[in-house]
Amino acid sequence: MFYQLLMFFFIYGFIGWCLEVCYNALEQGEWSNRGFLNGTICPIYGVGVVVVLAILEPISDFGPLLFVGGVVLCSALELITGYIMEKVFHQRWWDYSNEKFNIKGYICLKFSLYWGVGVVFVVKLVHPTVQRFVDWIPYEAGLVALTIALLVLAIDLVDTFRTVIGINRELETVHEAALAIRKVSDGISERLFEGTMRAVEEKEELEQKIQESREGLG
Repeated sequence: MFYQLLMFFFIYGFIGWCLEVCYNALEQGEWSNRGFLNGTICPIYGVGVVVVLAILEPISDFGPLLFVGGVVLCSALELITGYIMEKVFHQRWWDYSNEKFNIKGYICLKFSLYWGVGVVFVVKLVHPTVQRFVDWIPYEAGLVALTIALLVLAIDLVDTFRTVIGINRELETVHEAALAIRKVSDGISERLFEGTMRAVEEKEELEQKIQESREGLG
């Protein structure tokens, strides 16, 4: 069970990171390697989905209840995480201050509703496929992958917190390893950005062709 939860944490943490990069590309039209870590993971997504699965999967057959539970759980997690990260790092990684019905910019009604819809989508449609994928991976290979992922995450976390706790020179080797992780992460995020913007351009070109066709028929 613990093995599967760890697998889910890393898989959904990676998916969440990819979504953040693509969402920022769509909203801002610019490249950004999202998250507060160097690697290709947003831990809040991994933790969020694991918590949702542990608590809400038993009621997955009741759509409205699953939606409400997703709104409450994800909003609480986002509120607590946002508050703690700002206190520790003196920086915000998201800010809903300009959105209506927000609580100190940490959460807002619009995104809380998005989380509810997202939970229903993940539990009903995405997770069964992820579950089959995890079951398909040989246990020994999964353990090796988890060991590597945990090592990379540990290096990333230590490097991220080293400035907070005031240790610099003693962890120079860790910092160099974190820079290598960041280089890989930047490369993947750049490809995601380029793919997202290419999809947007193709969509606009298709819409223009359809419009021209309609005008020609008119």
